[in-house]
Amino acid sequence: MQTDLSKLTAAAGKWKAMAGEFKKLEDQYKRDVHGVTVDGSWAGLSAAAANEHFNVTLRELQGAQREAKAIASLLHDAHTQFVDLRGKVQAARADAIEAGMKVSAQGAVFFDTERLTPSSRNAYHHDPSYQESGRAERPNGSR
Repeated sequence: MQTDLSKLTAAAGKWKAMAGEFKKLEDQYKRDVHGVTVDGSWAGLSAAAANEHFNVTLRELQGAQREAKAIASLLHDAHTQFVDLRGKVQAARADAIEAGMKVSAQGAVFFDTERLTPSSRNAYHHDPSYQESGRAERPNGSR
């Protein structure tokens, strides 16, 4: 429950920045390498062959941008979902405590006999039907 979930958004920011760096590389590659085969200054079979290879590299740079953005999006979504789920777990824990249960640090839930009066606690320990009613109050019969 104490995990720093902001690390996910920080990582997402770095992936988004990486996509920006791939965009810079793509622009530079288009201008300085790929552009040589399409500006008309180089013609012939060798230019056509080079253009095919350059197109592949260009598509790989574009694909790397898409993938980096997708990973950033996944990390943002994971952060949102984990924050939501942590809130639900905290609410469930608060509800269990309010209902007279005890919740361990590991998440185990059991009937809180410490809240009972001394006479009720004595009855709970010595009366099987009273213990059974305590068990019936537990969600899913957990201890």
